[in-house]
Amino acid sequence: MEELNKKSLQCTRDAIIEERKQTKQKIVETLDKIDKIEIQELNKKVDKLIDGLSNDARRLKKEKQELINLLETSQNNADDSAAFVAYTKCKKKVSIVETFCDAVVKRGQYTVEFHVNHELEAFRNSVRSLGKLEEKVMQHSEHVFKVISFKKNVIKLPKNMRGHSLFNMLELPNGTIVALFISKSCFDNDEKRKK
Repeated sequence: MEELNKKSLQCTRDAIIEERKQTKQKIVETLDKIDKIEIQELNKKVDKLIDGLSNDARRLKKEKQELINLLETSQNNADDSAAFVAYTKCKKKVSIVETFCDAVVKRGQYTVEFHVNHELEAFRNSVRSLGKLEEKVMQHSEHVFKVISFKKNVIKLPKNMRGHSLFNMLELPNGTIVALFISKSCFDNDEKRKK
């Protein structure tokens, strides 16, 4: 019985260790999912900002090239009317470029920040274990006997049974009582043998 109990306790320990491993694995899997989602979100934000910077750089390059072309056209034409037209176009283009540059400057520098979820920090500080260990002593119902009912019977012994002791008694399903008596001399013989 003791050996069975030891084996049962060892099996219970192994099952608890396995359950703890599974709980830990679930926590790690959940954190991995959160991590994956947040990194995807971060990548999208950074890619969007980088695309915005690239578009601004392309537009500035295009506007600059158009200004250079207009300047060359006005310098190459000796005709005053052509120079005036180029000058007017340059003036409009410079105004467009200045407005665009002001918008870029006002927009400021792109940046991305990360702020820790303080609820997670509080949760991490509050967790002291993955579960609670309890020590229990259990009685198995198949090893415990309890009295469901009892009856009191008066038995009248015949005179020739007076030197006997009641050893055991049993009631049969039909209500008949079977009694086992042992002679007191049997006890006396046992005690003599022991001596």
